[in-house]
Amino acid sequence: GESILRVAGGESTMRVAGDDAPATSSGTGPPKVFVLRHEKRDPTDPRFFTPLTEEGMMDAAKTVSDNLHDLGITKIYASPFLRVLQTVEPFARRKGLLVRVDYSLYEHPEPNDEPVTALPAEFYERFPIDAAFASILDGNRIGAHNADAAALRRRLQAFLKWVVENHGADERVLLATHQTSCHELMHLQSGVEIETLDVAMGSVFELDAEAALGGSS
Repeated sequence: GESILRVAGGESTMRVAGDDAPATSSGTGPPKVFVLRHEKRDPTDPRFFTPLTEEGMMDAAKTVSDNLHDLGITKIYASPFLRVLQTVEPFARRKGLLVRVDYSLYEHPEPNDEPVTALPAEFYERFPIDAAFASILDGNRIGAHNADAAALRRRLQAFLKWVVENHGADERVLLATHQTSCHELMHLQSGVEIETLDVAMGSVFELDAEAALGGSS
């Protein structure tokens, strides 16, 4: 299947990651960054432990994994939510990569009665998680960093800045997250109005990290 970015009223100017993307990069500068929205879930339940639907699981195992396969991904960062980890798991196992869970990529707005501030122990047994990696945003602080859209923007920019500063131009970094984060990152990159965006579940797109860091604040 294709990775699709739908924008109300016209086509997105975002580059959608596909088979034409080169497998390597070289020289100085920031890493290549790709952003993935999780696969399909129950549309009525956005909480932390809501799993992918059966269709979502199948698409994660085939379509998403295939779309990511030739991008040369070297690092995976993911939201701690179950559906996001289920989305990246097939690709991570296929490539032998560990998933770095970071609360910077947490869902917004908060869908739970209280924020889930720590990754359940069972997740470390169930998914190929990098247990040695400490989330750049402490899970205990997610409440304060998820209060509104401005807080979401600040934490995404802070995390993206860290990614750029800690990964070389020869690396390709995947950020697996949620719709609101995808929309915010696209807005930061190009200034496109968030209300016009509709990133399809399971879509992956390339993000110009430098443009996003220089975007609206």
